[in-house]
Amino acid sequence: MSNYTHSQDIVTDVLFRNGEPTDGTSDFDAVAIQYVNRGYQIIWTGGAELDPSLNEKWLWLRKNPPGVLTLEPRIVNGTVSVTKGNTAITFSVAPDPAVQATVTGWFFRVDNSNGDIFRISTNTSGSTAATLDSRYTGTTATAASYRLFKLEYTLATDVLNVISPMRAYQSGRDEIEGMTIISLDRRWPLRTVPSHTLTSSG
Repeated sequence: MSNYTHSQDIVTDVLFRNGEPTDGTSDFDAVAIQYVNRGYQIIWTGGAELDPSLNEKWLWLRKNPPGVLTLEPRIVNGTVSVTKGNTAITFSVAPDPAVQATVTGWFFRVDNSNGDIFRISTNTSGSTAATLDSRYTGTTATAASYRLFKLEYTLATDVLNVISPMRAYQSGRDEIEGMTIISLDRRWPLRTVPSHTLTSSG
């Protein structure tokens, strides 16, 4: 293996050892590279397919320099009009996220309400109108203070696994350790999230 430099070197060897032409005319030429790539994937995802007890985190797969995930600051501009039993809400000022175009997918809570938290299912860029993912359960209000916060982010396409703590650039926390969704929900229930200030970090 030490003499192999490219994937094609491995494919050539595989074909040769199986009595196949190595000049690209073999019926198995395209299939061989697929299996070689599959072998790579088995190794770099930890090797558990070869041995269930393996879960190796390959440090050579780390991105250099590290990727950046910018967190959206919470939005508390103006007020909101809400109606008990209705999914439609209206902001006095159109939400203006710092990174993305709309607040679709963000979480929403009215201050001094019964504590229920909703997800914004639809919102158009620059629009004061929005729709909740379920009917509003609090008291009807025409000018209530509120907060919007984003908790779910789409990672870059080159992210396979997060293999080390993420560095955070804000007061009170230097690193963010990874954990399962179940552990996250147990330690930080959704009802406790709005009490914290969400700020941008990069």
